[in-house]
Amino acid sequence: MMYGSYSNWQVLCLSLAKGQVAFPQSVDEEFLPELSAQCTYIFYDVIETLNPQELETLLIDIKQKNIPVVFYIKTLYSHNIHPDGRNKVTNVKPLDWWQSTLSEHLNHLRKFKTGSSHEAIFTSFEPKFRSKLLYRINLHKIRLGKKVRKKLDELYSKKITRKSIKSEELLSACKGKTVAVVGNAQSLSNSDYGDQIDNYDVVIRFNSAPIPDAKSHGRRTTFIATSFPISWELFETRGADGLIWAAPHKELQIPSWIYQNDVPCAILEQIFLDSITHQLGKPATTGHLILRLLQKGNQYKEVGLFGFDFFSSATNSSHISTELAHKHHSYNVEKSWVQSWIREDKHVKYYPANQANN
Repeated sequence: MMYGSYSNWQVLCLSLAKGQVAFPQSVDEEFLPELSAQCTYIFYDVIETLNPQELETLLIDIKQKNIPVVFYIKTLYSHNIHPDGRNKVTNVKPLDWWQSTLSEHLNHLRKFKTGSSHEAIFTSFEPKFRSKLLYRINLHKIRLGKKVRKKLDELYSKKITRKSIKSEELLSACKGKTVAVVGNAQSLSNSDYGDQIDNYDVVIRFNSAPIPDAKSHGRRTTFIATSFPISWELFETRGADGLIWAAPHKELQIPSWIYQNDVPCAILEQIFLDSITHQLGKPATTGHLILRLLQKGNQYKEVGLFGFDFFSSATNSSHISTELAHKHHSYNVEKSWVQSWIREDKHVKYYPANQANN
């Protein structure tokens, strides 16, 4: 069985070069040969692409041969899709599921955190380091680096705020045009609305903007609206024209790459956010804020709502539970408002996420 086309050293360095592996960190080069010498294979962007049978076969093979390996696992959809429209990640599971599944086959599983709550490193062995103190210093550097990046984002946010476009300017991009608003409901995957979404003049996606399959979700993206920092890689891969920052201003940590790459960015006004929160009783979802913005401007030719089921089927952008999601947002109130908007405006079309496009 082939485990990858890269050597241990190449795969590890590839991971580090992309800045996605926090353990070990590239500045402490003595960790590299230590980890590389202790394992046979490093799986990077591999096991998330396997179907259940392939995964089972792989883990059984690793256990039987007692192969020391490192798994670098992501729990959300990839930014990239295959030419046929399928997402490169097919096995989207939370970290608890991965830990449980790997533990069933591997007796000495060890988990290490990365800089993201949606990623982790697992080893099938207990790594041994010559200096535990040096390893602790390495972890401290990682935490310190996150604090520095956060502070830089805060500083850049002030610059971005000064040069950001007004929401009215954003609405002008939708004037007289058809606008597809694509939510992140998992149930959208049961449809084949992809081509219909791509036929809209403007396509707005949210947060991590997941595209499990182009057949259901389409390929095009005009704007990404988000309430938390996203990567330049995601923005660039989606080919978006601009970003809409929808987080409260007290959480103004707009990614610095927006300023560095001169990306058009619209920041929703705090008075607008406060007004919607007051009406709903809880903070609005990012999707609902954009719908309110469109309804307020009323410059569109048509608005098509895709992937909105108000958390009936969970979301593709995280692994948050239904209970916790409803604790944070008023989905029933948001649903009632959308239903009222559709009744009052014939130019607003709702496409059920769990039905195929006939």
